[in-house]
Amino acid sequence: MPGDQLIQKKQYYLPYHWFYNPQDFVGREYWGYLELALKNSGATKVDSILDAGCGDGMFLSILHRRGYDNLTGYDYTEQAISFAKALAPSVDFEIKNLLAPIEKRFDYIFLIETLEHIDPKDIAVILKNLRAALNDGGKLVITVPSINKPLPEKHYQHFTVAKLRDYLTPSGLTEIGFFGQDYKPFVYKLLDNRFYDLKPLRKWFNLKIYPKYFNQVAVEKGERLIAIYQK
Repeated sequence: MPGDQLIQKKQYYLPYHWFYNPQDFVGREYWGYLELALKNSGATKVDSILDAGCGDGMFLSILHRRGYDNLTGYDYTEQAISFAKALAPSVDFEIKNLLAPIEKRFDYIFLIETLEHIDPKDIAVILKNLRAALNDGGKLVITVPSINKPLPEKHYQHFTVAKLRDYLTPSGLTEIGFFGQDYKPFVYKLLDNRFYDLKPLRKWFNLKIYPKYFNQVAVEKGERLIAIYQK
């Protein structure tokens, strides 16, 4: 049965996001959607930002190193938050379940690769809580795997634009835009596969070609969707 959150919790025996490198296959995808979500959000260094479902804190650590300093991270996984506090001590991290009301208010809330881990019956409550936590004019930035990506055991579902809209429309937030992210061209299999790895070419492709041509793509092509909504 899909949606085993225990699998995700068990993965935090290490802060695995901190090992991702944009030069390799997994890292270029991870850094790709973080960069695209931030770029299209319009968030500035003076805005208050919440990473809802922050995991081990890597995204907020990146923001802090770039000069953002009004940063908060929530996650219900104690081990993930313990890593986040240790590795990014300048950021405010808290153990918090998003099903509970949020007392603080933010200009931006990022929901990065989180909705797919949430039981569908709980999504409406979480979106309601996140909307209430936004300042007027604030934005909710969401990234989720699309149905173009295979569904692993730890995910409840992957999304289409229509399905994501079905969840977000009742929240009362205004849609700003959708973006597709991460298209894997066939040529990449010639650079990195289970038989061999052409490391210099792979590095060149991931750092130079992929960000320019294959990171932001049409929504129907991407293995991930990025949605931006405003209060």
